[in-house]
Amino acid sequence: NFVKALFEQEVPELADDVIRVEKIVREAGYRTKLAVSSSDNRVDPVGTCVGVRGTRIKNIIREINNEKIDVIPYSEDMVQLLQNALYPLQIQRLKINEKVTVVVADDDYPIAIGKKGMNARLISKLIDKEIDFQKLTEYQKLVTIHMAELSESDNPKLDQPLKIEGLSSLLVDGLISAGYDTVKKILLVPPKELMEKVPGINYLDLADKILEQNK
Repeated sequence: NFVKALFEQEVPELADDVIRVEKIVREAGYRTKLAVSSSDNRVDPVGTCVGVRGTRIKNIIREINNEKIDVIPYSEDMVQLLQNALYPLQIQRLKINEKVTVVVADDDYPIAIGKKGMNARLISKLIDKEIDFQKLTEYQKLVTIHMAELSESDNPKLDQPLKIEGLSSLLVDGLISAGYDTVKKILLVPPKELMEKVPGINYLDLADKILEQNK
């Protein structure tokens, strides 16, 4: 409420209801994240709150002892809001179940979680859902392990004619033409070899779909 009041002092468009603070979360002394929207398509909510050359937000930061403030475009779509909160970091993989699993590049991981995990906690509060951040290399290792475990199972579905939901028919035909006409055959081939023989295949995408459909 304190930080919101400071913004209301500096940003008259908030009082005029042109700009709205849709969500605000804070770890006092570390960082505030402010999700804002505009009722006028011609008005940029983020730019309005930041001010010309950052003049508005600099005054607020000064008042709270140089605490970091992230002003984010609000979205009712949780995934879009998550992407906005992480920008410019790129989400490599995203899974939504009871909690949200976000995979980011290894170099981006420390930035995503922040000091003592505080940035990750703030983003969780912002989207109202628990988030588990993972490094891309760790995620790749887990996928490789799960694919190996699946290859050792005696599930008869693995030897049936190839059918992978969510994968384009063009890529499925490419797999079949290359000799991978069952899931079992895909499981037994090294990822690098598979991608060399089937142009356009993203192994992680393929593995995710196979593991999802063969739980």
